[in-house]
Amino acid sequence: MSNFGARFEYRKDLYSKAKELRKDQTKTEQVFWRSVLKSHPFNLYTWNRQKPIHRFIVDFYCSKLQLVVEIDGSIHEYNVNYDQARTDYLNQLGLKVIRFSNDEVLHDQQRIRDQLLTELRSKSSPAPSLGKKGD
Repeated sequence: MSNFGARFEYRKDLYSKAKELRKDQTKTEQVFWRSVLKSHPFNLYTWNRQKPIHRFIVDFYCSKLQLVVEIDGSIHEYNVNYDQARTDYLNQLGLKVIRFSNDEVLHDQQRIRDQLLTELRSKSSPAPSLGKKGD
């Protein structure tokens, strides 16, 4: 059964934490939001920042694509097992999880755009145009 467009339940105590995280985004999350998700063609989709899903808060989420994007800072080097368990859990909910490092966001945005565009094409029909908005 597909979760396409599904709203996921979450622990109610996560709401205030997610709201706080949205106010205090990291520099890298701000760059990703402005330079990637708010650019064409990614801005044609609705993205949520710091979205509570079940017992987790994910960095970025697109319900139409059933896609979670996580931006991993240096702390994640020490949380590999936790991050993998979290990804596995979200995958079981029918969500795809993509992870980018802070360094990738700050220095390799074209590769990130290419990877996200591949996801858009695999889940959208027809694929979004690579031209400018309005083309």
